[in-house]
Amino acid sequence: MYLLALAAVISLGLANGSAPASPFAHKVNVFAADGNDPRQMQGHSGGDRVFAAIGRLTTDQGVPESRGSVADPARDVPARTVDQDGTAFLVSPCYVLTNYHVMFGSSRVPTREFTSTLSTFDGDGDSVSTTRAVPATWGAMAHAQEPDNDWALLKLDDCIGKRVGWLKISENPGTDWQKLRVTSVGFAADKDPSTLWSDTCNLYPGPPGEFFDDCAVTAGSSGSPILVLRAGHPEVVALSEGEFNHRAEILHGYSVRFANVATDIRAIGSVAMRLIADDIAAFAAPNPANAR
Repeated sequence: MYLLALAAVISLGLANGSAPASPFAHKVNVFAADGNDPRQMQGHSGGDRVFAAIGRLTTDQGVPESRGSVADPARDVPARTVDQDGTAFLVSPCYVLTNYHVMFGSSRVPTREFTSTLSTFDGDGDSVSTTRAVPATWGAMAHAQEPDNDWALLKLDDCIGKRVGWLKISENPGTDWQKLRVTSVGFAADKDPSTLWSDTCNLYPGPPGEFFDDCAVTAGSSGSPILVLRAGHPEVVALSEGEFNHRAEILHGYSVRFANVATDIRAIGSVAMRLIADDIAAFAAPNPANAR
């Protein structure tokens, strides 16, 4: 049994103005052999315009803050509510993917009333598009506190992906992703909030539906895509999530004791995958993110 509680899982989300709600601070572990932060600014225009599909997600109302396990409204004292930021990315013209805990916090009663606002770059410069995002379907985090359930698919009021494009979800289940070098791209609370940040890192074996990783991501990075490059285009293989045993200092080497955690993209539910496929088919045009 994988014993990562939501206290760790929710650590990638940024609770605005809140104190840490568990032994895990709102920051995950950063690994670098030389002790220097390995994250680099990530472009989002020109040859890098595909990364304009990655946006910042902000909740439109407070969500229940985690205190170490998913809140049970029938038993627990009501959790304090906080406004929360995270990362989300377009997977089709009208849908984005993020973590359950970014969208719903620790709630065990997720509904479509939990709305948020997505902000993305336009792909040709620094101008930003914003739109409301409404939950369409999500993982069973309310019933089973497993990281492979920590995902949510959101429908956009304005289908930004028709203009900027989307990231392709990998369709090759036969690939041993645990032997691939990967790249994590998202926002970070300890960096310029108007800029994307990336890190080249590794996936390590984890329980079914999950990976451990040494990607250098911090608060605000929940929901960041973890990518591989295939045929010249990035494909999503995992979703950034949380960590074990947070340390504030940069760690000089990976250890499973301090591993970060990611959801295997193949754990996303079939209903979500069908909505994504149908949305792409209805668009009936090439992915704008692949335009050069």
